[in-house]
Amino acid sequence: MIDAVQDRLPSWLASADPAGPGLADPALVAAADADATGLVQVGEDGSVRWTDEAYRLHGRPRWRRVRSIDDVTHGLSTADAGRVTAAYLTLVGTGDVELLYTVVGETGQPLDVLLRGAWPGLAMVQRAAYQRADAPVAVAPPEAAEPEAVEAVEVVEVVEVVEVVEVVEVVDASTPAPVHALPDPETDQAFRALFDASPSGLAELRDDGTFVRVNDAFCRLVGRTWDSLRDTVYEALIHHEDRASAFVSRTRRETDGAAAAPNEHRLLHSDGSVVWVRARTSPIDSLEGPRLLVSLDNVTAARAREAQLTHDALHDALTGLPNRRLVLDRLERAVSRARRGGQRLAVFFIDVDDLKHVNDTHPWQHKAGDVLLTSIAVGMRGALRETDTLGRLAGDEFLVICEEVGDDVAVSELAERLLDAARQPVRLGPQTHHPTVSIGLAVT
Repeated sequence: MIDAVQDRLPSWLASADPAGPGLADPALVAAADADATGLVQVGEDGSVRWTDEAYRLHGRPRWRRVRSIDDVTHGLSTADAGRVTAAYLTLVGTGDVELLYTVVGETGQPLDVLLRGAWPGLAMVQRAAYQRADAPVAVAPPEAAEPEAVEAVEVVEVVEVVEVVEVVEVVDASTPAPVHALPDPETDQAFRALFDASPSGLAELRDDGTFVRVNDAFCRLVGRTWDSLRDTVYEALIHHEDRASAFVSRTRRETDGAAAAPNEHRLLHSDGSVVWVRARTSPIDSLEGPRLLVSLDNVTAARAREAQLTHDALHDALTGLPNRRLVLDRLERAVSRARRGGQRLAVFFIDVDDLKHVNDTHPWQHKAGDVLLTSIAVGMRGALRETDTLGRLAGDEFLVICEEVGDDVAVSELAERLLDAARQPVRLGPQTHHPTVSIGLAVT
């Protein structure tokens, strides 16, 4: 297998030793740089190394280091990220890998990159000499025409082509969406092959939203077979909270022909889980009438990362409670609701008195303080209603927001419950600590 792959390698790489030091060989790296080729080395443990040229070809600064397979997906679409990850994993065992993908560099410009395996664990990356079929095509303006009649005719033809390209590329969202005059999929084998092999979930829909056909990627995305989808409408797969907007969008497209921008919504998997997808729609011609081609990319992981980042920005890392930013925002909203509705609002300020002493004297030092704060937070949370907010303002300070608390007796009872919960003994290794807290109260 290695001999077969090396037959198509450049001379400077074909003569190298597959069992050699790889990227640790400065002569090999220099030869690759001279050929405008980056080198990629993938270890059996999933570690990844790039040469400087590989960083340049990807439009990626050196400070954004690539150390593992997970790091190589930066700047890739969801579909390309999966394909590139699979290619890198394949490189661990074989050099028989070739993949064209598009990466968006730090400047925001899309770059077509070709990954070609050399031998197990080593691959070349080069700037592709051709563009992907789905990449935008830049049309250069024609050069000035010579005065000869024949040349003038050719220039007129080129100018007309440029104008057509400009009209097609510039689409106003307020104008009817263009209909792609594709050959009938039943008779066009090339279209059918691309449809079936696409890593994106593809579905062809009738005007009423029922399915004409779907590819395997679509079936995997929703966890259903084609037979179970045959008599179903696409909207039935959409999460109930997103279904209305999807129906309105389809109705608007059918009535006034408005172009549909890519959107993200949730689909329901057959196992009950929720799948976030980025959907693109394109009207197509068919012998049986107008149809709609729907393309779906799974963005669940990206959504989860975004939700986690949002949660981390608004919650305390130690206790998991709302942090100062979030709790003060909730306080402001609670005060506004109390003023509008005439309801009573109680706000408790709680300070742990002996946190510094615990940190300074306990053998665990600050770890003991962390355990103490976490235990107090859990206890106070259990003493509150689901609608109440408990947040951590700072190191040893907590804030409790209770809306619609009733009379003074109810407020007093709530304060006693909080104090009792905060003063419960806490086990700190071989020692048992009895916390003391101070509490302040404001009532509207």
